[in-house]
Amino acid sequence: MPQFNHEIDLSKIILVLKSHWKIIAKFTCCTTFIAILYCIFATPIFTAVAIINPPNLNNVGNQYSNVISSANALDVENNSSTQKSDSDIVVAILNTKTVNDIVINKFNLIKELDVPDIEKGREKLNKIVNFTPDLKSGFIAIEVSYKDPKLAALIANYYIIALGQVIDNSSYAIASHNYIFYQTQANLALSFLNQSESKLNAFVKKYGVLAGSQIGVVSNVASELQAQLIGAQTELKSMEYTLSKDNPDYKEMQAKVNTIREQIESLNDINIDNNLGIKTPQSMSSELAYQYINLVRDVKFKELIYDGVLKQKKAAQLNMFIEQDPLTVQVIDPAQTPLHKSKPKRLLIILLTFIISVILISFYVLVKNKSKL
Repeated sequence: MPQFNHEIDLSKIILVLKSHWKIIAKFTCCTTFIAILYCIFATPIFTAVAIINPPNLNNVGNQYSNVISSANALDVENNSSTQKSDSDIVVAILNTKTVNDIVINKFNLIKELDVPDIEKGREKLNKIVNFTPDLKSGFIAIEVSYKDPKLAALIANYYIIALGQVIDNSSYAIASHNYIFYQTQANLALSFLNQSESKLNAFVKKYGVLAGSQIGVVSNVASELQAQLIGAQTELKSMEYTLSKDNPDYKEMQAKVNTIREQIESLNDINIDNNLGIKTPQSMSSELAYQYINLVRDVKFKELIYDGVLKQKKAAQLNMFIEQDPLTVQVIDPAQTPLHKSKPKRLLIILLTFIISVILISFYVLVKNKSKL
């Protein structure tokens, strides 16, 4: 391989470039002319921008507040210093297929974007839409770049409406599901309570146990704990529809269920006797007294369960009514129809084309004439 021991002379480089100035000029003029033609005939693009203040999702509904808490818990487990904010979750919602489909169907973008199906429509829509969160203010900019300035502004503003619709629908759906779940549990608890009361009434009529002081019942520890266990298990079951098992709230409820179970197991060694607070007739045999105690305790236990589930049902119903109120997304600056195009940037394209062309052709000439250097 030949060794070049002499230094490159700058004057020789200048002479070589001067001697081939026509080639350099022709190539540069041609490429610059092509760039100018592109700028003249390229479709102008207009950018409409809407700025919103993302809603506080912790106050919107359980679904998205659970998303935030789950995401933050995952970051903690991964030793991540960043936590998911409302802006991060809102940007993720805006990028969902559900929001995109609402916008596509509203403006018939399948025809407008000239695509065969909605999947291709989503891909093309994602190329003209950009969501940019501002880390300082927390605001989100919805940018839509399209050849039709009026349509670009309409799409940017409608993304705000679609965002509210998706959050409202999802929050109401989960609240409605919880209400139906607790309503079903309440009906079951009432049915079990009626069965227990029927058994107790049949026992009282059969053995002549009088009402009043002889059937007075005081809630005992075992019944209270069992009622708490049923309530906690019901709430835990409801959480399974909205939370992952790694969510802190889910783990806390699971720990509560385990603690109550341990307390109930600790009572298993206690014999059932009249110290439970259930009064039985003195003439009643020990075997009948045992049956009587169990029947009365079972009624009280079912009453506690029914009362607990009924309270949860009313709370779920109230939450469902709250979620019916439409979500208002605070609009800081609605999108206006842009008057000036944002693309193509003609001057920048022409200057860059000129500079790059000069550099490339000069390098080509120098390489071709390296023997003269």
